[in-house]
Amino acid sequence: MLVHWGLPAGTKAAVFEFWEGKFLGPAQDRVTLKMPPESSRILAIRRLSDRPQVIGTDMHVLSGYHEIERLAWDPARKTLSGRCRRAPGLSGRVFLHVPRGYQPRPDGTRGSAPSTQIADCLWAQAVEFKEPPADWSIAF
Repeated sequence: MLVHWGLPAGTKAAVFEFWEGKFLGPAQDRVTLKMPPESSRILAIRRLSDRPQVIGTDMHVLSGYHEIERLAWDPARKTLSGRCRRAPGLSGRVFLHVPRGYQPRPDGTRGSAPSTQIADCLWAQAVEFKEPPADWSIAF
């Protein structure tokens, strides 16, 4: 299936599948999926960066649009941080594409949950919403 992404031709994109929480790999110009009858897929497609980046969440089908209020990359400190909002008592995960050459490391932030490696370059950051909004930070 050819997907028109609104990106210039030849742009590498990160493709994240919401229902299964899978990184479908970097893609360029198209994504081909085999789907059983009566099934669906929700894809979050983002321009692929050469640094760690958020590629989706498991909190909403728009994969970050509603729940992520702020994202920031600090190149000097090599830190990715964000703020998410959900109802108190809920939890969720922010999925990251972490390219080769980067490795999440503890940053000493009190209350910061560790990142978990899901696959080769796919990591998940747990977010607990004790008192929304919830801030998180990952040092590389």
